[in-house]
Amino acid sequence: MENEFKPGNFKILIVDDEEVNIHLMIAVLSRAGYQFDYATNGVKALEKLEETRYDLVLLDVMMPEMNGFDTCKILKENELTKDAVVIFITAKTDIESISNAFKAGAADFVSKPFNSKELLARVKTHLLIKQSMDIIKFQSDELMKSNEMKDKFISIIGHDLRNPIGTIASALSFIKDEYDSMGDEEKHSFIDTLHLSAQNAFELLEELFEWAKAKRGLCEYNPEDVNIKDLIADNISLLKGQAECKKIILDSSLAGNIVARADRKMVNTIIRNLTSNAIKFTYPEGKVTIYVREVNHGTDNIEIIVEDNGIGIPDEKIEDLFCINKKYRKNGTMNEEGSGLGLILCKEFAEKNHGDIKVESELGKGSRFIFTMPKAA
Repeated sequence: MENEFKPGNFKILIVDDEEVNIHLMIAVLSRAGYQFDYATNGVKALEKLEETRYDLVLLDVMMPEMNGFDTCKILKENELTKDAVVIFITAKTDIESISNAFKAGAADFVSKPFNSKELLARVKTHLLIKQSMDIIKFQSDELMKSNEMKDKFISIIGHDLRNPIGTIASALSFIKDEYDSMGDEEKHSFIDTLHLSAQNAFELLEELFEWAKAKRGLCEYNPEDVNIKDLIADNISLLKGQAECKKIILDSSLAGNIVARADRKMVNTIIRNLTSNAIKFTYPEGKVTIYVREVNHGTDNIEIIVEDNGIGIPDEKIEDLFCINKKYRKNGTMNEEGSGLGLILCKEFAEKNHGDIKVESELGKGSRFIFTMPKAA
């Protein structure tokens, strides 16, 4: 966020029932470079505030239909409008009126007839304060996000990564002690366990590495013309073994080549993660299908859909899938584990490619993950 004060970045709402006062304030504010709008009474002002974000309101007290005190009180009680700074412009400068102004939520008042230099000085002062508070809030939110990410890393390293490594250590310890008494079938079983645990640990480290790079801004967006059919075919070949272990049909329905303008590595990561997830949460002998369609909603886009007939996701949990600070984790249909990082990474990569990702799901019937990206020219 910018620290420099630029009047043109701020929008002010003038509220007064006297046309001459409105024109005077417009003249003062426009010369200073502020954006502005006006309303002739409190009711119209509240309507405008609901529709548009204003940084500051210059508010008259004595108006028909609704006076300034009531207008200020209502806007300060509304979540959408409460952050607007209110300065009363009023001829009522007695102690009781000033007290009522501050009780209603005003930050300041300027007496009528106003002095233009005083008005501009008070407006700038309160906008500077607001700008500083906005910067502090932004930095606080960013710090909170950073702490959430740190906690997520600690959680993953402390739990998710420890599990496969712990399994490997236990299995190797058992083999070391019992090797001579073990039969070939038992040895092969332990080797399979070791291989799966090592693979899980490796995939998790890969996700952690990619996610850390993305959060540090080290994942450069390098768009090129990408043949989506080829990418899907490559991922089906890569994940075929994972699907065959559960006797899942892994299919793609692609009629001809469709070319996107996107970062090949990022799109490949999205397809791989979504397909691997679909296999994980599909029952043995189920089906996972990947297909592509072109859509025209004002712009030419491509939608890549990964669809399964697996366990599905509760409606209220869908949004949590892409939030670092929410915890919705479920093991796969054969107790496969995951960190939840993959989907978060998919969303970040989809957005970097000027697209988005959404989910359609029904419990017990399956899920459909859809992500968009621009079509090549």
